[in-house]
Amino acid sequence: MKYLLGGVIIDNQVAISLKVFASVLLIYHMDRVHLYVLVAGGLIVLAGCAATSSPEHLHVQQADGNISADNVVQFDELTPAQQRVFKDALQKGIADVPNNVSIDPWTHYRYVKYHNNTYEAVVSTA
Repeated sequence: MKYLLGGVIIDNQVAISLKVFASVLLIYHMDRVHLYVLVAGGLIVLAGCAATSSPEHLHVQQADGNISADNVVQFDELTPAQQRVFKDALQKGIADVPNNVSIDPWTHYRYVKYHNNTYEAVVSTA
């Protein structure tokens, strides 16, 4: 689930962190010094969640049936970073796509040809 916060789209994990953080602020009645420490610590935790979460995931599985060559991208045409994500997803079934890795090959083509096998590669969002 996605939420809009101040013009920024945040995912469910960050929204839960914000709710917990707001609850902590309401529960504790502290003096200003302690409140500032809590606020600063909470913002650091939230920044860490936002920096490490990946909004897209790549799902990979063996393809079945006749597949048109128009829907296939060759593994060698992927960037080294895209190749790492694909191999990780191939091994685990799913892999996070880092924010700095383009998902274009998997959104323009549905399949990847790798070692004489064709795999279905689908991008999803959390």
